Amino acid sequence: MAWAIRITIVPPKSDLRLNLAVVKDAENYRRRGKFEEVAFIFPNAPNIPITVNFGMKMPGWYDIIAFNDLAQQKDQPGIHKSGDYFHNLIKGEVEKGIPSSRIVLGGFSQGGSISIFAGLTSPYPLAGIFGLSSYLLLGESLPSLLTQEIRAANSSTPIFMGHGDVDPLVKPEWGAETAKVLKALGWKVDFNVYQGLDHSADPKEMDDLENYVPYTPENESITSCGSPQKYLASKEFSDKKVVLFAVPGAFTPGCSVKHLPGFIEHLSEIKAKDVDLVVVIAFNDAWVMSAWAKANGIKDEILFMTDTETQFSKSIGWTRGDRTGRYAMIIDHGKITYAENEAGGDLKMFRFHKSLDVITLFHKASSPASIRAHTLLKQISAHASETATEDQATDHTSQNKLQRTEFELNVTEDPPTSDQLRTILEYAGSGAGKAGQIVQGAADEADALKKLKEDPNRFQRPVIVDWNNGRVGKNMEHSRMPELKLIRKIVFGDKESEIMKMISQLPKETNSV
Repeated sequence: MAWAIRITIVPPKSDLRLNLAVVKDAENYRRRGKFEEVAFIFPNAPNIPITVNFGMKMPGWYDIIAFNDLAQQKDQPGIHKSGDYFHNLIKGEVEKGIPSSRIVLGGFSQGGSISIFAGLTSPYPLAGIFGLSSYLLLGESLPSLLTQEIRAANSSTPIFMGHGDVDPLVKPEWGAETAKVLKALGWKVDFNVYQGLDHSADPKEMDDLENYVPYTPENESITSCGSPQKYLASKEFSDKKVVLFAVPGAFTPGCSVKHLPGFIEHLSEIKAKDVDLVVVIAFNDAWVMSAWAKANGIKDEILFMTDTETQFSKSIGWTRGDRTGRYAMIIDHGKITYAENEAGGDLKMFRFHKSLDVITLFHKASSPASIRAHTLLKQISAHASETATEDQATDHTSQNKLQRTEFELNVTEDPPTSDQLRTILEYAGSGAGKAGQIVQGAADEADALKKLKEDPNRFQRPVIVDWNNGRVGKNMEHSRMPELKLIRKIVFGDKESEIMKMISQLPKETNSV
């Protein structure tokens, strides 16, 4: 996930040290290369009489009547005036050409409280709202302020709140009650409590804040990169039921055609089983994962994340070479309650009933072996489709049902893409000469990719690829094995699959091409 924010408006609290600390945080972000595309705006609070300061003037966004009772925070004119001020700030940025959906409003203490109020009542849709050591203003009258237009603008705006558990000024229960009220009103609130923290901020809180990444419509474009951020899975998963699945790579044929679409198609069924999050990880970087999500029309329904340097997959021993493995797990409030790795077999969790295996024949029309393989595969595919239809329409309760699997046959005379070739070489294995059997004269993967780019005709067709089961049938032109036996052996593996059971039950004339 990545920020797509242009403006962050941070109203400082009326404490010079904290004002400088907030500015310093922004400077630290710059030094660490964080939020380089973000402009920070730090408006100054006006000097107004503050009741708890004996009526003397000091910077403040509204009058503070008492420190010990939220119900006494009744400076409605001051609160509305400051709210209007921030609405006008946002309006000014919008008039400069910055979409409001790329603006985050937030702050500390009074600044955070007025940010929450102004954000909730803003007629402009915002990217996010945050309040640190803050509380809800005018809570009892808030529902009456939320017109239909305003609710429509910000009903889905995410809110981040952070609070120290020993804050002597803004009590932590005020923050907790604020989060409770806002959740009851329909907002998505991420409320975090920090042990031993008083009325101040600490690095952990800042880390959590920078990891808070709201989705924005302007980031829908596949060419929009954003700024990748860390996601603290151990923290985020601790109070949720999560389905996590891993694939060897984004945009790879099997993963794009079979595995990911299954989860997208059945997402509502998965969520109906009290699942809070569905997460997909792969070895690709955050930009590629973000683009893969956009290519599939996904916003935040499924979280697309990178397993950086496959550290997590390596820690559990489930990798495919340098890539993440293909596995799935259920994490229930921080505990793994189900985990299965597709170690050369077929992972049950990826097997959705409407998904078909995808088999590609990289065809060479002038090759007799390729023509025979093409004919055989077409016959097998047609027979599988007919049988699948019969199975659906017939009652088999009183007979032994034949094991057959329908699959999608893809035939192309084009050479594979670079990503496809990497996958084919991975399936073929890393033994001596393997790369050369796929790309003529190639010594290894890097050499194969280079030679294919220089001359696509070096790709030694015919090649059959079972993307879903990780098997590849290499050049059959000079093989001494009959095509049917070869398909059994090098495409579908030594262990007979359902497809091969179907092959064995085909009429004999079908086996002779």
